Amino acid sequence: MSVVFHVLFFAAATLTSIYAACQRLRDAPCDDTLFKALLATLPHFAELQRRVNRALAGSLPKALKKRKKRNRVRVAVDLTLIPYHGEPQADPKEVYRSKAKDGTSHFHAYASAYLVLDGQRFTVALTPVEKNEKMEVVVKRLLGLARKAGIRPKLLLLDRGFYSVGVIRYLQAARVPFLMPAIARGRKPTKDRPATGIRAFQLCKKSGWGEHTLHDGKKRKATVRICVYCGNYRGQWKRHGRFAWVYAYWGLQPASVRWVAETYRLRFCIEASYRQMK
Repeated sequence: MSVVFHVLFFAAATLTSIYAACQRLRDAPCDDTLFKALLATLPHFAELQRRVNRALAGSLPKALKKRKKRNRVRVAVDLTLIPYHGEPQADPKEVYRSKAKDGTSHFHAYASAYLVLDGQRFTVALTPVEKNEKMEVVVKRLLGLARKAGIRPKLLLLDRGFYSVGVIRYLQAARVPFLMPAIARGRKPTKDRPATGIRAFQLCKKSGWGEHTLHDGKKRKATVRICVYCGNYRGQWKRHGRFAWVYAYWGLQPASVRWVAETYRLRFCIEASYRQMK
């Protein structure tokens, strides 16, 4: 086990993968051998999940746990898809299906909740996402794990993957304020007919506010407030021209459209951490 620990500590210290660590370290085993050794030491999957979330809760700042007034904070929720080209190890539900990326539509998926506090990020909860699992069930499970850790979000910043009737209806019923990007759906503009739905908001030339009602295949509907933040790229991200960012929100009263855009940017530190992970 000393060899395994050596490789793991090296990978963690250098922010690299186990594969890269095995390649760089002299006399280290191949990555496949190391993964098999790690797999043999792991407990049952459900028990592993419990241990991981207990460890995450234990790593939260002590000041956050002691001061009850500070346990209502902004929490970011993200969906991560890791491309996978193999077969399920034990259960077909292990492999999540989504839009094709990196040459596959099969992924290992997990959802995570993070604290966004004073410019720092703390992982609060982590849960796997199974094939065909409803996103509202995933969000409910994450919030339950966060509550066990003593965290109750005053505002939820969600990834665009959670933009759905089911998630919105659940959060409204649970009285949890949220903010997320609105996915462009609706009719595209043509010569004879104007755009509808979120696509109409994307054509706005000025920032502003609105309201939108979503529908799903089960004839359910959910209504959200809409914020449109317009501006010019001015070469940012090597892009030029005008943009219109459309956000859906509920349970809050934003001070301005700029406040909405800047508040949502708080969760982008998560994206940076994923780039390091990869």
